[in-house]
Amino acid sequence: MTDQQQAAYATVAKPGFFVRMLVWLLRFCRRNIFSVVPVAILLIALGYYYYQYQNLLSKSPANAQAQAQEQTRAVVTDIEKLMYIADDSGAQLATISDITKLQGQKFFENAKNGDDLVLFPAAQQAILYRPSTHKIVQVGPFTPGTGSTASSAASGTKAPATQATSTKTR
Repeated sequence: MTDQQQAAYATVAKPGFFVRMLVWLLRFCRRNIFSVVPVAILLIALGYYYYQYQNLLSKSPANAQAQAQEQTRAVVTDIEKLMYIADDSGAQLATISDITKLQGQKFFENAKNGDDLVLFPAAQQAILYRPSTHKIVQVGPFTPGTGSTASSAASGTKAPATQATSTKTR
Protein backbone atom coordinates (compact mmCIF):
# COMPACT_ATOMS: atom_id res chain seq x y z
CA MET A 1 0.00 0.00 0.00
CA THR A 2 1.46 3.39 -0.97
CA ASP A 3 1.82 6.29 1.45
CA GLN A 4 -1.00 8.12 -0.28
CA GLN A 5 -3.31 5.11 0.09
CA GLN A 6 -2.37 4.74 3.75
CA ALA A 7 -3.12 8.41 4.40
CA ALA A 8 -6.51 8.14 2.68
CA TYR A 9 -7.28 4.98 4.62
CA ALA A 10 -6.32 6.62 7.92
CA THR A 11 -8.56 9.64 7.20
CA VAL A 12 -11.62 7.64 6.22
CA ALA A 13 -11.16 4.72 8.58
CA LYS A 14 -11.53 6.77 11.75
CA PRO A 15 -14.49 5.47 13.78
CA GLY A 16 -17.63 7.49 13.23
CA PHE A 17 -16.27 9.53 10.32
CA PHE A 18 -19.35 9.09 8.17
CA VAL A 19 -21.75 9.54 11.10
CA ARG A 20 -20.08 12.80 12.13
CA MET A 21 -20.27 14.07 8.55
CA LEU A 22 -23.96 13.18 8.28
CA VAL A 23 -24.82 14.95 11.57
CA TRP A 24 -22.93 18.03 10.44
CA LEU A 25 -24.76 17.94 7.11
CA LEU A 26 -28.19 17.79 8.77
CA ARG A 27 -27.37 20.70 11.08
CA PHE A 28 -26.05 22.73 8.17
CA CYS A 29 -29.21 22.17 6.11
CA ARG A 30 -31.48 23.19 8.98
CA ARG A 31 -29.73 26.56 9.37
CA ASN A 32 -29.30 27.46 5.71
CA ILE A 33 -32.25 27.00 3.42
CA PHE A 34 -30.14 27.87 0.35
CA SER A 35 -27.67 25.09 0.90
CA VAL A 36 -28.85 22.58 -1.69
CA VAL A 37 -25.77 22.89 -3.90
CA PRO A 38 -23.22 22.59 -1.08
CA VAL A 39 -25.17 19.68 0.36
CA ALA A 40 -25.19 17.93 -3.01
CA ILE A 41 -21.45 18.47 -3.37
CA LEU A 42 -20.87 17.15 0.12
CA LEU A 43 -22.99 14.06 -0.55
CA ILE A 44 -21.03 13.37 -3.73
CA ALA A 45 -17.75 13.79 -1.84
CA LEU A 46 -18.93 11.42 0.91
CA GLY A 47 -19.93 8.85 -1.69
CA TYR A 48 -16.55 9.17 -3.38
CA TYR A 49 -14.63 8.70 -0.11
CA TYR A 50 -16.79 5.74 0.85
CA TYR A 51 -16.12 4.19 -2.57
CA GLN A 52 -12.36 4.73 -2.12
CA TYR A 53 -12.53 3.20 1.36
CA GLN A 54 -14.25 0.09 0.03
CA ASN A 55 -11.63 -0.21 -2.75
CA LEU A 56 -8.83 -0.04 -0.19
CA LEU A 57 -10.46 -2.79 1.84
CA SER A 58 -10.96 -5.05 -1.17
CA LYS A 59 -7.32 -4.68 -2.28
CA SER A 60 -5.82 -5.60 1.06
CA PRO A 61 -3.46 -8.61 0.99
CA ALA A 62 -5.48 -10.44 3.63
CA ASN A 63 -8.60 -10.20 1.47
CA ALA A 64 -6.74 -11.40 -1.64
CA GLN A 65 -5.37 -14.39 0.25
CA ALA A 66 -8.83 -15.25 1.56
CA GLN A 67 -10.25 -15.11 -1.97
CA ALA A 68 -7.47 -17.39 -3.24
CA GLN A 69 -8.15 -19.90 -0.47
CA GLU A 70 -11.87 -19.78 -1.22
CA GLN A 71 -11.25 -20.38 -4.92
CA THR A 72 -8.89 -23.28 -4.16
CA ARG A 73 -11.47 -24.81 -1.84
CA ALA A 74 -14.15 -24.51 -4.57
CA VAL A 75 -11.97 -26.29 -7.16
CA VAL A 76 -10.99 -29.01 -4.67
CA THR A 77 -14.69 -29.54 -3.88
CA ASP A 78 -15.43 -29.92 -7.62
CA ILE A 79 -12.62 -32.47 -7.96
CA GLU A 80 -13.81 -34.40 -4.89
CA LYS A 81 -17.18 -34.82 -6.61
CA LEU A 82 -15.39 -36.67 -9.41
CA MET A 83 -12.81 -38.70 -7.46
CA TYR A 84 -11.73 -39.59 -3.95
CA ILE A 85 -8.85 -37.61 -2.49
CA ALA A 86 -7.30 -39.20 0.61
CA ASP A 87 -6.00 -35.96 2.13
CA ASP A 88 -6.78 -32.57 0.61
CA SER A 89 -5.00 -30.48 3.24
CA GLY A 90 -2.52 -27.98 1.86
CA ALA A 91 -3.92 -28.08 -1.68
CA GLN A 92 -2.27 -25.61 -4.06
CA LEU A 93 -3.97 -24.24 -7.17
CA ALA A 94 -2.51 -22.79 -10.35
CA THR A 95 -4.24 -21.91 -13.61
CA ILE A 96 -2.49 -22.60 -16.90
CA SER A 97 -2.22 -19.35 -18.82
CA ASP A 98 0.28 -20.28 -21.56
CA ILE A 99 0.31 -23.92 -22.62
CA THR A 100 3.20 -23.36 -25.05
CA LYS A 101 5.62 -23.08 -22.10
CA LEU A 102 4.59 -26.57 -20.97
CA GLN A 103 5.07 -28.33 -24.32
CA GLY A 104 7.14 -31.47 -24.20
CA GLN A 105 5.99 -32.47 -20.73
CA LYS A 106 3.93 -35.62 -20.90
CA PHE A 107 1.71 -34.68 -17.96
CA PHE A 108 0.49 -31.56 -19.81
CA GLU A 109 -0.11 -33.19 -23.23
CA ASN A 110 -3.90 -32.72 -23.11
CA ALA A 111 -3.86 -29.46 -21.16
CA LYS A 112 -5.42 -26.25 -22.45
CA ASN A 113 -5.17 -22.66 -21.37
CA GLY A 114 -7.56 -22.11 -18.47
CA ASP A 115 -7.10 -25.59 -16.98
CA ASP A 116 -6.37 -25.80 -13.26
CA LEU A 117 -3.40 -27.68 -11.85
CA VAL A 118 -4.12 -28.78 -8.29
CA LEU A 119 -1.27 -30.16 -6.19
CA PHE A 120 -2.04 -32.20 -3.09
CA PRO A 121 1.25 -32.48 -1.17
CA ALA A 122 -0.21 -34.63 1.63
CA ALA A 123 -1.75 -37.13 -0.81
CA GLN A 124 1.24 -36.74 -3.19
CA GLN A 125 -1.04 -36.25 -6.19
CA ALA A 126 -1.18 -33.76 -9.03
CA ILE A 127 -4.50 -33.29 -10.83
CA LEU A 128 -5.11 -31.41 -14.04
CA TYR A 129 -8.75 -30.24 -13.97
CA ARG A 130 -10.74 -28.53 -16.72
CA PRO A 131 -13.36 -26.26 -15.08
CA SER A 132 -15.13 -25.50 -18.37
CA THR A 133 -16.24 -29.12 -18.75
CA HIS A 134 -15.94 -30.20 -15.09
CA LYS A 135 -13.63 -33.05 -16.11
CA ILE A 136 -10.34 -34.35 -14.78
CA VAL A 137 -7.83 -34.32 -17.63
CA GLN A 138 -4.83 -35.99 -15.98
CA VAL A 139 -3.85 -37.46 -12.61
CA GLY A 140 -0.36 -38.37 -11.56
CA PRO A 141 1.97 -38.71 -8.60
CA PHE A 142 3.54 -35.61 -7.15
CA THR A 143 6.51 -35.58 -4.82
CA PRO A 144 6.75 -32.34 -2.90
CA GLY A 145 10.26 -31.01 -2.79
CA THR A 146 11.91 -28.36 -0.70
CA GLY A 147 10.00 -25.65 -2.53
CA SER A 148 12.32 -25.48 -5.52
CA THR A 149 11.49 -28.73 -7.26
CA ALA A 150 8.54 -31.02 -7.72
CA SER A 151 8.26 -34.34 -9.45
CA SER A 152 6.11 -34.10 -12.53
CA ALA A 153 3.57 -36.86 -12.56
CA ALA A 154 3.45 -38.76 -15.82
CA SER A 155 6.87 -37.83 -17.16
CA GLY A 156 8.72 -38.84 -14.01
CA THR A 157 11.19 -36.00 -14.48
CA LYS A 158 11.91 -33.16 -12.13
CA ALA A 159 10.12 -29.97 -13.14
CA PRO A 160 11.50 -26.76 -11.65
CA ALA A 161 9.05 -24.67 -9.67
CA THR A 162 9.81 -21.88 -12.12
CA GLN A 163 7.43 -23.73 -14.41
CA ALA A 164 4.81 -21.88 -12.40
CA THR A 165 5.66 -18.86 -14.55
CA SER A 166 3.54 -20.49 -17.21
CA THR A 167 0.71 -20.78 -14.78
CA LYS A 168 -1.15 -18.13 -12.86
CA THR A 169 -1.23 -18.94 -9.14
CA ARG A 170 -4.49 -18.16 -7.39
